[in-house]
Amino acid sequence: LAIREFRRVLAQAPNVPHGYCQLAEAYQRGDLQDIARKTARVATREEPKCSRAQRVLGTLLVDAQELGEARQALDK
Repeated sequence: LAIREFRRVLAQAPNVPHGYCQLAEAYQRGDLQDIARKTARVATREEPKCSRAQRVLGTLLVDAQELGEARQALDK
């Protein structure tokens, strides 16, 4: 339900603050790791100064054993 709602909101207002990082977290909770990482990367591009987006991406990358990129995200 959360995924569907976040996607609906983003379709109507793609620049809503923290929309993509919240969607990435919802995918992560739903055990949809690949799409969660892709969405978290969008979040960091859309809001490069958002620490939440960087944390979500970093956590997902650690889980995927992509440690170099994870460190970069978590250091921002």
